[in-house]
Amino acid sequence: MILKFRDAFTCAFFCAQRELVWTNDPVLKTSAMQSYIYPAIGRYLDLALICEMWADATYFSRQIVQPLIETNRGYPDHTSAEVFLEHENIYSNSIKEMSDLAKYNAPLNVLITYFIGSATAQAAWANYTFASILSMLGNNARSFLLILPGQAPETDHLISDAQGSRWTPHAGWWNFFEWSAGNVMFSAFAT
Repeated sequence: MILKFRDAFTCAFFCAQRELVWTNDPVLKTSAMQSYIYPAIGRYLDLALICEMWADATYFSRQIVQPLIETNRGYPDHTSAEVFLEHENIYSNSIKEMSDLAKYNAPLNVLITYFIGSATAQAAWANYTFASILSMLGNNARSFLLILPGQAPETDHLISDAQGSRWTPHAGWWNFFEWSAGNVMFSAFAT
């Protein structure tokens, strides 16, 4: 599921590149994720999306959600979620988001945040920051995916706004780190 999610995430950025407006403003980052990226991921994976209920984005099998829609019976139980996704604009605040993901522990748990550095520095930061939370799950841990920006955006992806030059993400810009049952640390995998 991690590889499928990675493909869905990168495809979402590729498909939205013409419409996506990206700045360093946290509200606009969140808005872009909710408006463009989360729905595109759901379409790619053929999963139903519910935003801002249990997590920033929660994805469910359409087979679970469709009967609830048809009978107007409300929302699915969070324990049937396929993916929980948290997005934190300020990486130093992301420990709360990872704690929430560990509490739900769906088949796939995703955290997107913005610690910028080399892949080696990012892995070290992730392991230092999150290992104590995830190691408590032991062999009960499902899959966790951490998505962080690449170290240096290419100049053809820079935009200018009132605050000066800013980067804008693109499909190949992200680094992906995985933690699965039995792991003791995050490991990077190739994009």
